[in-house]
Amino acid sequence: MAKDYSGLTGGELLAGIRKTHRARIAADIFAILFAAAFLIGCVIMLMNNRRDAFRIVMSVIGIAGCILGVWALFGQIGKHIETIARPENCRLFRKYGTPDAIAARIAAESGEPVIAEKSTLLCRSFIMIRGDFESFIPLDKMLHVYRKESSTNGIKHSVYLVGQDIYGDKFEYPFKLGKTHKQVMVNAMEEISRQSPQCAVGYSPGNIAYAKQHITELPAEGGTPPQAAGQ
Repeated sequence: MAKDYSGLTGGELLAGIRKTHRARIAADIFAILFAAAFLIGCVIMLMNNRRDAFRIVMSVIGIAGCILGVWALFGQIGKHIETIARPENCRLFRKYGTPDAIAARIAAESGEPVIAEKSTLLCRSFIMIRGDFESFIPLDKMLHVYRKESSTNGIKHSVYLVGQDIYGDKFEYPFKLGKTHKQVMVNAMEEISRQSPQCAVGYSPGNIAYAKQHITELPAEGGTPPQAAGQ
């Protein structure tokens, strides 16, 4: 059953962001453990194949890749911890207003969505991944949208509407697979385009270049977000 956001408050929104980043820390820890196991395997292969130049090179590359990957994952964990400690300072609120203002907007519109997918919520004035409040983007702040499909061995297993806002942040909004659901994403992109005349629709070199050229500088930390100022 889809989450009911009709009574969402600013405090609950902040708690949701903390929950999301705790889950990401757990995923990063799992990735670190996997990388550590791979690293051990590379070291063992290096020690057992000291006369095989190819395996030596592959082992060294694997070890270096694991070390860099683990370093990056620890950096991500540090950022997650910082967000958990002070979620009110995340980019979402610097861009689009206070937790209370955004929560009120979600609560007011989520009961009558334009499109309600299992994982994606498209309302009159915003789009969001259910359970990920940081993916909230007002439709009139969308700069580029396009369809993205993922497949394994030629078999499609997921499809997304990729949306980039005017500040350069990009999110993948999940939609259902299948021909019968394809029109739903088309309708979503048409609705976004209608509310955001500056939004480029479709994946092409020209649209990618356009989006890069029209990114707006994010307000300085502590500054007044544009939308909050206009409310």
